Amino acid sequence: MKTSCTKFIICFLFSIWIGIFISSCTSSKRLILNGEREFVLLSECGSLTVRCYWAYHRVFIEHHLTGKYTLYPDSLKLGFYPDSLETRSIEYYSNKRKMPIEGVIEIEDEVIRAVYTGDFHAITKDGKRNIFILPSNYIMCNDQPLIRDTITITWR
Repeated sequence: MKTSCTKFIICFLFSIWIGIFISSCTSSKRLILNGEREFVLLSECGSLTVRCYWAYHRVFIEHHLTGKYTLYPDSLKLGFYPDSLETRSIEYYSNKRKMPIEGVIEIEDEVIRAVYTGDFHAITKDGKRNIFILPSNYIMCNDQPLIRDTITITWR
């Protein structure tokens, strides 16, 4: 009786530990963009919807583009608050295939995922952490920059 009870308790605790371990490895947190869960921008080329997620040491910025655009991946400008937040590497993916981070890319109706790896754990006294997507020539519509105002990404 005592042995079966001990085995049951050990199996139960092990199951809880495995559940916590698996959920902590695979969970991601949705970040807020300009106070909303997603940022939508309409243009003469189509639309851009931006969503952002954070998991461990990575920030995922998804750009859902409908229409024809020109992408200049190396032109993306980011700002950070606090300054101790940093990006160590960046990779771009489209339809789960890796994209170059330099040059000019013509895209049409695609989801572009920018994956930033870095130290995003710094927190200020006021508890704020922000990444800013600054105006740039990163995504172009008819030779005009699509992002003309700063987009603020906030942890909540």
